Amino acid sequence: MKKSIYFLVFLLIASSCSKEETIDAKVLIGIWERTSLTENSTSVDKLVFKSDNSGIKTHTENHKSGEVVSSASDFKWNLNDGMVTLTSGDNSTLGTYVINIENEISLVAINESPYIKVSNTVLDY
Repeated sequence: MKKSIYFLVFLLIASSCSKEETIDAKVLIGIWERTSLTENSTSVDKLVFKSDNSGIKTHTENHKSGEVVSSASDFKWNLNDGMVTLTSGDNSTLGTYVINIENEISLVAINESPYIKVSNTVLDY
């Protein structure tokens, strides 16, 4: 009987640890946004992650002069060990992001402001 209880306790501990270390792809689905301010402009970058492992990256710059510059590109994404890799249509890597404990997304190689999730739906895209 004691062996059964010890086994159950071990099983519960082992299963709870593995769940904490694994990030579910459903957490990623939605719209993520990052805003950057400079003296002359405001930039908004968005990453839209769809459930079919596709997505859209947008960038909009609003300058104090009134000029607006924007771009959009599509990507495919893959989640592996808490790292999200974005690839283009020709399979070249566009960037690798990490999901931190606060559920923010940041580029691995660059120290920049993180993306914050602003919506769980992608219906607008």
